[in-house]
Amino acid sequence: MKVILFRSLCIASLILGDLVEAFAQGTLAFNTRVPSANIDAPALFLNGEPVGAGFIAQLYGGPAGTPISDLKPIFPLSNFRKGYVIGPPIEMSDIAPGESGTFVVRAYDGSTWETSTCRGESNPVTIQLSGGALPPAYLVGLQSFKVDCIPEPGTLALFALGTGGLCVAGARRSYRLKSLPVVECSQGAILNPRSTLILTAAMQASG
Repeated sequence: MKVILFRSLCIASLILGDLVEAFAQGTLAFNTRVPSANIDAPALFLNGEPVGAGFIAQLYGGPAGTPISDLKPIFPLSNFRKGYVIGPPIEMSDIAPGESGTFVVRAYDGSTWETSTCRGESNPVTIQLSGGALPPAYLVGLQSFKVDCIPEPGTLALFALGTGGLCVAGARRSYRLKSLPVVECSQGAILNPRSTLILTAAMQASG
């Protein structure tokens, strides 16, 4: 009886261990400034100003070697503070502790990175995830990146319309000046009416 009970406990322990391993999740720290790990990767605008309020920070990731275009969005989202992200630990359901994953940090100001007109992304980093009682892994190798803002189509259209209007107005004014009738003075010079009036006034003043 004791032998049977002991065997049952061993089997149950093995099954439980397999289940824990199967459902174990790798973890990493969503921090872009960790001096102890030589991480200093702020998100900056093209003019060098740090990205801040109004912009979302999000990790995209997948198993090691996943192409950047196939990386999946990871939640929860975080925010930027003077260009940096100090977010909560992230758990990866499809990457177990000890396995590696590829990640990028993306910044955007819209509802999603794909649809935002102001956005940017970091270089990809591949790191080994931790788990359990171990501290989260860091984004070692992450570098600073730029956020660029692309004008919306409506803004571009208004700019083009305004520029076109200025060009048309300038062309019309130039055409009116060129189309003024000309007259001949006694010296044979060709003058338009405005020049004739100036010449007449000068002659009257001298006479």
